[in-house]
Amino acid sequence: MSLSRLRRACWTLATLLIASAPSLSAQRDVPKIVRDGLEAFRVQGVDAGIRALTPQWTLESDRANQDYLIETFGKITPAAGRVTGSDIAAIHDVSAHVRKVYVVLLFERMPVYMVLTTFQPIDKDWAVVNITFNTNVKEIFPAWMVDPQAPK
Repeated sequence: MSLSRLRRACWTLATLLIASAPSLSAQRDVPKIVRDGLEAFRVQGVDAGIRALTPQWTLESDRANQDYLIETFGKITPAAGRVTGSDIAAIHDVSAHVRKVYVVLLFERMPVYMVLTTFQPIDKDWAVVNITFNTNVKEIFPAWMVDPQAPK
């Protein structure tokens, strides 16, 4: 291999490593309950995904919210198809114990944009305390994520 080809190969490898570093870091910062819930969406469907994200929702009002989320997602799935995966769009630490995870839930025919607000009580695992979603990215993600020209 010539020296110029070797340099080009090293440059390409370095560029790929640098480009992938933020996504690797972001994946590491995703609370386990979120990773498990997104996997449940993909493998078992919407009902299982919601229930996997919200096991701490034990009050009657919490169960009503779970049912509402499942029912609302149920209205999307006829048009969208089944969940095939997800992308973590961003993670925002609101504080040391509150983290927002911005997710693109990938259905067969369209994306659904979701924000999972997570909370980590002292000496406990993370919990999802709020789920919001919409099929319109501008309704759910902050302007700076949707439009790079928007002020932060």
